[in-house]
Amino acid sequence: MCSLPLRIRLITFVRAHFQYSALSQGSADSLALLGYSQARRGEKSQALRTIEELKATSKKSFVAAFYFALVYAALEDKDPAFMWLEKGYDERFARFAYLKLEALWDPLRSDERFNGLVRRVGIPQ
Repeated sequence: MCSLPLRIRLITFVRAHFQYSALSQGSADSLALLGYSQARRGEKSQALRTIEELKATSKKSFVAAFYFALVYAALEDKDPAFMWLEKGYDERFARFAYLKLEALWDPLRSDERFNGLVRRVGIPQ
């Protein structure tokens, strides 16, 4: 789990994101962060429904695999999280440059697959 100051920053970020989501009309990044916050609050069924919403959105427009990975990471469901991260790596999604910095990925940091991905992205250790 993350430290208290980091949690406060994360909570502030998620609150700000909810305000943004009201204006963004269900964009993929909004849905992913909604699913992330649902999962971190222990609302697993809601987070899984949000994943289904992301899948439905992906049938109409591009949804980066990164966003699916984010929700699965928050659910601490590591195998699907890494499956989606691998797809996101193949997509060359720009936010991969921040993997090492973003607290959102804390649930995966202890897994060696995460460190391997960070190395492959080219982020200095």
